[in-house]
Amino acid sequence: TRLGVANIQRSLARLDAATRGDPALFASTYNVMIGRQVALLKSVHRLIGAAMPPLGASDGPLAKLAPAAEQHDAVQYLLGDGARSLEPFAAPAVVERVSVYGGYRAVDRLQAELVKDLLTGPNLAALESQKRRDPSAYGPSDLGNDVSVALWGELAGPTATRRALQRGYLDAARTLLDAWVQGRGAQEAAEARALAPLEVSGAAARALTETGDDTLFISWLRADLARLKPRLDNQALAARDETERLHYADMNAITARLLQLAAR
Repeated sequence: TRLGVANIQRSLARLDAATRGDPALFASTYNVMIGRQVALLKSVHRLIGAAMPPLGASDGPLAKLAPAAEQHDAVQYLLGDGARSLEPFAAPAVVERVSVYGGYRAVDRLQAELVKDLLTGPNLAALESQKRRDPSAYGPSDLGNDVSVALWGELAGPTATRRALQRGYLDAARTLLDAWVQGRGAQEAAEARALAPLEVSGAAARALTETGDDTLFISWLRADLARLKPRLDNQALAARDETERLHYADMNAITARLLQLAAR
């Protein structure tokens, strides 16, 4: 992924010369390139909760779990260099040639999706199952801690990328808590049955439709939001400029609403 992203970045730097001032060609190539890069980044998500089935008798009967250190590194990359690698697509001289209105926010949404795709019900359920089998495996709280440190470890002077990622975290938290409040078990079963025509096994179908509402991660999340809120409140007061102050005031208000939701 690192190599693929580096190649796309090199091409992006040459996009103007390659398209020779043709605005339509510039825009269409830009869209292909950013789509390709996002696909590369999202391929890293497959390491989270990953298990490799035995390929032969010598491998034994059990699947081999992706090492905890490898999953940790995947999260660090996605929320660090991976997310920042999308910043050149939001450079004014580039993005405004594609979309004067909405281009910046489109890149923000792609960065936020990197967080939201990590904190999904199927991922959390898979990690909880792996932790049950092997106490040394990468578990839901390990994922939560890694994400929290990456996004909230340092609050001062957040970049546009960090702000997008932080918003993605709270969006993911809302989705998980909504499912927990509603008790989505019955809906999971119905969604799993809908996969029957695709010849997906019952166990696999349930795994694909997990909402995470019955995982221990929900308890971790409630505690993390409670720890986060006073920090956001303090940072909004200590902010060095208006953008930072308003951002953290907004994050603080959203966190307060999520804590009310979690208290139901």
